[in-house]
Amino acid sequence: MAELGNYKISAGSKLSYATLTENVAGEYTDLKGCTQIPQLLSAPEGVDSTTLDNLKNKTSVPGLQDLGQIEFPFNLEIPDTTANINVIASLDKSKTYAWKVTYASGITLVIHSKPSYYFNEVGVNELESFTLVLTPENDLEPTIPNVAA
Repeated sequence: MAELGNYKISAGSKLSYATLTENVAGEYTDLKGCTQIPQLLSAPEGVDSTTLDNLKNKTSVPGLQDLGQIEFPFNLEIPDTTANINVIASLDKSKTYAWKVTYASGITLVIHSKPSYYFNEVGVNELESFTLVLTPENDLEPTIPNVAA
């Protein structure tokens, strides 16, 4: 894990998956070739609470948080039996899996989702790639370690 003072760089972050049995994850398998961890979590939407008494400012209260679809881009490996595309393509698309994001800092977040994917556009002198798409079926709660210095 690379350190920059009190900061960590992203090298070493990873995405893993596990089968779910009665909402409990089995052993996680790391996926190779992920090039980016997308934004996870978002600010809740503001719900307008402005009344006729407000003469200067609109007011709002926190509403729902939109988890949307989460997309993880991957470099496409030559498709042998252990290649990332074959691992993901072989998963049951009607089954929900546990997907664990582990940041280099040790922060983790688990997403319950069925897998889907698509192949990305490719141009001259570019690596082929694909994107894993997850649609969360659970509330996302990060686990943030408290490591003594």
